[in-house]
Amino acid sequence: MRLFSVLLSLSLCALAEAGQTIVDSQQPFSLFDEPPFLNARLDSAILDILKEFKTPGGVGVAVVRKTPQGTWQLESKGYGNATVHGGKITADTLFAIGSNSKLFDVFATGLLISNETLTPRVSWTSKLASLIPKWKLMDPVATSESTIVDLMSHRTGLPRHDYMIPLDIYPAEVISRLQYVRPSTGFRENTQYNNNMYIVLSHLPKLLVNTAFEEYVHDNIFAPLGMDDTTYFYADAVKTGRLADGFLREDANVTRDPFAQGTIRALPFWDQSIKGHVRSGPGGIISSARDMAIWLQMLLMDGKSRSNETVIPAEVIRKAATGATVYTPIAQYPELSPLVYGGGQMRGTYRGYEMIEHGGAENGFRTQVTRFPSQNFGISVLSNEENLGNAIMESVKYRIIDEAFQLEPVDWPARHVTAYMPGWSTPYHRRRLPRGPNAEAPDMPYTQLAGVYMHAAYGTLDFCLFWENTTTGSACVALVDEVAVQLPAVVEPDVPTLIARWNTSATNYMRLAHYDGNVFNLTALHSYPTEVPGKFWVRKTDGYRAEFEVKGEEIGFAPIGKGGGLVHSDATLRMSYGDHEFTWLKEFGPVYQVKGCFGQNRLMVSDPLALQYILNSPHFGHGPTLENVMNLMFDQNAVMAAKGETHKRLRAALNIGFTSSAVRNYQPIFERVAEKITERLDKCSGSRTDLYPILSPATLSAISEAVLGCSTRDLGEEFVANNERMMTLSSNQSSTQIIADAIASRLPKMVWRAAVHLPTATFKVLRAVKVLANQIGRQAVADKLAAIQQGVNTRTDVFGMLLDPEQSDMKKNVLTEDELVAQTGILMIGGQDTVTNTLVFGCLELARHPEFQHQLRAEIHASLRGPASTSSYESMVETIKIQWDVDQLIVALQETLRLYPPGVLPERIAVQDTVIPLTDGIKNSTGEVMNHIPVQKGQVVHVAIASYQRLQSRWGDDAHQFRPSRWIDGTVVQGQAVGPYGNLLTFLGGPRVCLGWRFAILEMQVFFSELIGTFSFALPEDHCLRTLNANTLILVTPSGEKAAPLYITRI
Repeated sequence: MRLFSVLLSLSLCALAEAGQTIVDSQQPFSLFDEPPFLNARLDSAILDILKEFKTPGGVGVAVVRKTPQGTWQLESKGYGNATVHGGKITADTLFAIGSNSKLFDVFATGLLISNETLTPRVSWTSKLASLIPKWKLMDPVATSESTIVDLMSHRTGLPRHDYMIPLDIYPAEVISRLQYVRPSTGFRENTQYNNNMYIVLSHLPKLLVNTAFEEYVHDNIFAPLGMDDTTYFYADAVKTGRLADGFLREDANVTRDPFAQGTIRALPFWDQSIKGHVRSGPGGIISSARDMAIWLQMLLMDGKSRSNETVIPAEVIRKAATGATVYTPIAQYPELSPLVYGGGQMRGTYRGYEMIEHGGAENGFRTQVTRFPSQNFGISVLSNEENLGNAIMESVKYRIIDEAFQLEPVDWPARHVTAYMPGWSTPYHRRRLPRGPNAEAPDMPYTQLAGVYMHAAYGTLDFCLFWENTTTGSACVALVDEVAVQLPAVVEPDVPTLIARWNTSATNYMRLAHYDGNVFNLTALHSYPTEVPGKFWVRKTDGYRAEFEVKGEEIGFAPIGKGGGLVHSDATLRMSYGDHEFTWLKEFGPVYQVKGCFGQNRLMVSDPLALQYILNSPHFGHGPTLENVMNLMFDQNAVMAAKGETHKRLRAALNIGFTSSAVRNYQPIFERVAEKITERLDKCSGSRTDLYPILSPATLSAISEAVLGCSTRDLGEEFVANNERMMTLSSNQSSTQIIADAIASRLPKMVWRAAVHLPTATFKVLRAVKVLANQIGRQAVADKLAAIQQGVNTRTDVFGMLLDPEQSDMKKNVLTEDELVAQTGILMIGGQDTVTNTLVFGCLELARHPEFQHQLRAEIHASLRGPASTSSYESMVETIKIQWDVDQLIVALQETLRLYPPGVLPERIAVQDTVIPLTDGIKNSTGEVMNHIPVQKGQVVHVAIASYQRLQSRWGDDAHQFRPSRWIDGTVVQGQAVGPYGNLLTFLGGPRVCLGWRFAILEMQVFFSELIGTFSFALPEDHCLRTLNANTLILVTPSGEKAAPLYITRI
């Protein structure tokens, strides 16, 4: 017996070394009863196919058949090259099997359906709306009627939309995006292959049994079958040392030779994440020919393993292979039949034999798994070539099938050459529409087409223009340098070209090269490093178009792909405005000079050390514009208008109502107002709602109660109406009004006193502020004093604290009644737009980032379940200099305040000659390096807040992106202390830092917690907002209204 074992081991080793053939049997041992099916004749035929196609790669082959003796014969073998360094393919070489993963997804769903312990039970006809709470498609019929079978058979009405999914999201976010993509056919009318629906199915194990999809498949399918090499995880595959390279032929001259190799590239594996990825369900499995043989045997045995145990119920296997839709209505060749589709399975015939199969494609890999149930025969072919992998795989597959059924072999390589030659012979760069010498320009200048475009499903694209040495758009801050290195020869100097980062599983850039009029050639680009450090090569996918459309102030473009494969033509990405001075920042640095109105030189400053000096130095005061406006709106005793010692005294007195301990007293007020916001939004749940008109009056209500101790009703209709006019003033002004106001605001004081009576809309509103605010303030003071005389506690609001007699006895700096009344206007108006805009922008960014929104909501719910003494509100306000805690709510607000400061370019003027220090030296026009800038009295300086808060040196290379984690992961560089917290200038800094910044932060935290904890926010399909730099940075619709239309749903 021992001798037999030794001989058997030697025989197997010899077979493996000779041809990497492993023959396995499940029943009584029959190694020597049946000769190998993959014999020398087939070996030669397969190698001839590989040679004919001149493939740089090869194939892994698995064959399973039931012998006449009733035993199962499993063979797996490798042919050709596995790696670019010459490693050979064996039975154990690992390949990405692409869409052959779908059957595992369907079987996982079938196991849930077979699970009798689930309550309620799930069936193939279960409606998705009953299983997934947030399930919604654009088509209401598809939303309510879609079943599991509809999803797995590709009949929901949606085309592919493959490029809408980046790798760094989760299935739940994909589900939330599906409602924003348009169907291209009616529900159940046609078959349209859709990977996203298999992402939806992969979410069911997590939803129904709280198990990650990859873990569920491993425990219930891979492990019971003994598919030990099969995994969803790149890290597991690569550590074996057996993962194949996916080959690509770059720039091959296929016109001369359809099988030309060009430059052979090894494609990096398409997903190298550690913990799985969003596309596990539709295409994430990595496996070997050996494991595919095990898989085929299970399929042929109706779900049983080699030990005869049921792994997949037979009815589940039959359901997956039962046609629900017609996939191929007309056969391509005489030997084939039309195909029907079930779930991850197609059913048809080959030369009269019924077959069930499915293909797979991933970056650099092509696979096919085919079985003939009636003949108990199955085959799998795994290819590691991108360009001709399908033709190679199909040719090998049919040659083996012809051999198995003793049929005269069909010359499939010749068939494929004839069928696909037109496509092969057209290089990618020739699939674009050629731009003629007389091409018409678009409806808008090329420079205006650059910028940010947004779509609720596809996300954000930030385009930079490359043409005639011109670069525009905020994307250029980092993109220009990237393109030069990572996208060699992609920009054609004589063709206007827009480029944006575009991170999906198959791309990392998008190029739009002008063709004619509003039409551009769209190319999907993927940049890969070569083996030479610092050198890159680019894979280009051409053949797509994009058409721009201009409607009023709105710009959009619709990418149009072949068969909906890229982006369906109705998925228009629309442009947002508000790049500010970012392009100048990139070109000139953090300090530069520009011409202002009437030719006046103005210094734009975003350098941290320079800003610290300007905001803290007594050598700089308010600019003339702000000074004139303040004199118009506020009394001379208002803290914002006061100067010198008067300003210091007023500020010291007012600070009593804005310390950390004082602000804590206002929290109950903020919470009451937040509950009213919830009541208002409850009525809007499930619909598109404009946030700004709801949040703005709520913010005024909170300020009214916390500052004056009265409701907005007590302010009077006239004040509220004027306040609303002022809040919408900047977004609704005509160009004539803007010019008139700009000229008037810069007039000398003597002329100004007369000019303020001009009948412009702006002056009318601003004049009313002082009159109405003083009336309200005087009444509030009278009411407080009367309450104090009656022994009522008035220390629940700012005015009450400041008028408290005990406080007056203790403080040296006490406000007179007239001085307190003079503060009413600035206290009522100063924070309303800041808080409202921050909340609106915050909700907008969370709608753009659903996964972070979900994490934030979970944190809020966990926090509110904890002890009241540890609430995030109180922990926040107890820090005066605010050392930000690692808290998602806080960093979300901080990131919003960073990206969207309410005032972006406040003015300062030098009141005497001085010298401004710089963080880093800059070069002047003569090339001289300067470490400081001398300025003369009268020099106007703009504090470039928006530029400062997007400095890459301080906030990271992705400073233009919303990424709250930067405040946690060490990206932020603190440097010089510029602002009162987090070094932000949102509330300015220095002696004139916003007095109510703690007040505003707490108010925003309470409101934000209530909003995110109670509602989910999503972008509407026709999302179109733009930012406008007026008096403040605001969100407006194309019609000019301040609004943020978002889909709001009660949690």
